Amino acid sequence: MELIQALEVSAASPGAKMAGLAPLFRRAFDARPSGSTGGSLSESERQRRAAMTDLDWAEEVKGQGGADAAGLIEELSAYRYGGGEPTTFAVKDALQRAKDLIAAAHRAPSPGTPEEAA
Repeated sequence: MELIQALEVSAASPGAKMAGLAPLFRRAFDARPSGSTGGSLSESERQRRAAMTDLDWAEEVKGQGGADAAGLIEELSAYRYGGGEPTTFAVKDALQRAKDLIAAAHRAPSPGTPEEAA
């Protein structure tokens, strides 16, 4: 999360920020601890997912109930690989969404939620 915050205040161009956010977001999202809402991933599983393309990662996460995270990665990939220059507002929005999604993924489920009942 610190790297995402550093990217947020960096002097990099908006396009570079969007491109740089994708791998940072994926790594932070997949590093969620045991007992978190999405459950933790083993080290080998994190390494396997780190080797995936952004779109393959998004498809896998989407299939596991992470449609918002998948949507963010798909959006970031368009800038990362397609060029284009996002607006400053788009960058601020993407950074905030990334931080919110990471926080949600790392949060423990509330008592009485289906994850805890299982």
